[in-house]
Amino acid sequence: MDDTIENSNSQIDQEEEEEKKNKEIPLNEELLSKNLKLLARTANGVSFAFTRLEIHKENICDISILQKFKHLRYIDLSNNNIKNIEPLSNIKYLLSIDVHNNKIEAIPADLSKRPYLQFANFSNNNITSFKVSEWAMLSSLNLNDNKIEKLQIELFNELTHLEARNNKLDSTQGIGAPKLKELYLAKNEITKIEGLDQLVELEKLHLRENKISNLDGFSEELKMLSEINLRANEIENFEEIDKLKCLPNLNRIVLQENPISSEANYRNEIIMRLPNLKKIDKDEITSEDREAAEEVIRINN
Repeated sequence: MDDTIENSNSQIDQEEEEEKKNKEIPLNEELLSKNLKLLARTANGVSFAFTRLEIHKENICDISILQKFKHLRYIDLSNNNIKNIEPLSNIKYLLSIDVHNNKIEAIPADLSKRPYLQFANFSNNNITSFKVSEWAMLSSLNLNDNKIEKLQIELFNELTHLEARNNKLDSTQGIGAPKLKELYLAKNEITKIEGLDQLVELEKLHLRENKISNLDGFSEELKMLSEINLRANEIENFEEIDKLKCLPNLNRIVLQENPISSEANYRNEIIMRLPNLKKIDKDEITSEDREAAEEVIRINN
């Protein structure tokens, strides 16, 4: 009998602990006082204030209290239950926002007016659209694992790194970032490659696991592009590869898990059409590979 009572009490304690662990709470002064860091001079140079806030895995659902903390510059509230980040719009001197793995549904319009923001991570949320007109100093943006159907990135003049994997994009259109070097759009629903002409400094383009069957949309404007990952798309014809001849610096391409990758002369065909390549899929192109491709050309001629 005693064992039964003891086991029952233990189970109740576990359930209460689990319920407490899963209970959503608003961000409060007690949590803030424990997690505010980095005392620094304020923008006006007259006083000092805490400028960094990091709170993880506390089931925070509401951050309204942050409207009063106008001197924060670095905010990391990842792995909580936040749905609305409107209070961050009141923080003028934000440099870094990390709110990945929350329940955020939208980027507030007023947040687009943060002129000093340099890093933003909104990955693994419920965001359906991204319409930010200008983050002039932003260099890195992570939008992975959301529900975004269209990108509307206009005046992102310092952006060099953009990730928007695992969304619902059907096109590469809508990226206004002339200094962008790395673009990761894997696991979307992209059928068209378009709107890339102004990305004149782009070096890496990852489009793995989309629905791309043709390679229209590339141009000689992409003179810095050296790596393209098109793994697991729907490219069936080698003629599509010819559309990449306009890329003078292309040295690596990934095409495995496309229909053409099962063709007998797959590597030879790619080498013949893009002789400047150094790597196909995971394998370096050897001198023997080039000789084999040249032999195929001789036989075909």
